[in-house]
Amino acid sequence: MQWKKWKLLIGLVLGLSLVVSLARPARPIGNGLNLVVALRPQGQVKLKRSSWQDYQPAFIGASLGAKDHLLLGSNTFAKVLCQNLTEWEPEDGRDYIVSEGCPPTSKAKLSPSDQDTVPERAANNPDIPYILRPRNSSVLNQQPLLRWHQVKGVSNYLVRVIGPGVEWNQQTSATEIVYSGKQLLKPGARYWLIVKTDQGKSSKDEGVFGFTILDQEKAQEVSAAAEEIKQKQLSKPAEGLALAHLYRSNDLNPEAIDLLETALADGPESIRVYQLLG
Repeated sequence: MQWKKWKLLIGLVLGLSLVVSLARPARPIGNGLNLVVALRPQGQVKLKRSSWQDYQPAFIGASLGAKDHLLLGSNTFAKVLCQNLTEWEPEDGRDYIVSEGCPPTSKAKLSPSDQDTVPERAANNPDIPYILRPRNSSVLNQQPLLRWHQVKGVSNYLVRVIGPGVEWNQQTSATEIVYSGKQLLKPGARYWLIVKTDQGKSSKDEGVFGFTILDQEKAQEVSAAAEEIKQKQLSKPAEGLALAHLYRSNDLNPEAIDLLETALADGPESIRVYQLLG
């Protein structure tokens, strides 16, 4: 996949707004993230960040901090997925501080990203098989999918995964491969992914990137939270956004990217919705 598309996907995962970033202040900062998951009619439900002077139309996927305001006109409807995955449906005809319906909690399941920029490659060198995934993130699967940039003219790549008790090497002509080593990747351990072309260029030429297998207890918590979101019967875009935020809250960028990549393939409307993520 081209770096431009991956940059878009990673940017979405990090909560960037590629459409209205110049018109909006920075994302709300707090110990939890609340999401607008339904509203009607469009344009009649409005939000105001704690740092804003004026209200602006809310949208599905808009993130809300505890001190932000949500304004519902007469005969309007909104639903907010709170940071602890409870749902809040404020009554129409009044202004709310978000904490009224979504009180802050020390055990938020949805959290804002600590990063606010898209990870850039060190150099714009198309001859480098730079790592696409996992790229300094956590993963749920002990047999993760590994993916890198396709280099023109290359017939084979040597893929290496190195870490505690593991030194796996595999040749392939593809630009992705599933880890299939006999040595199991251990939850909580850090591993390094290195790809080298048959022309001598290495992903190490832009830096060394690794990944961590999420520990078992945390993985179970994430899976339970994901199932809880799926049981809420949200719209497809809202569910995808909520799940992407859940995965991103736990540094599971590959899982979040999978959701967004599927949404981008669904068509222009999904692209528009996901570009407003954040």
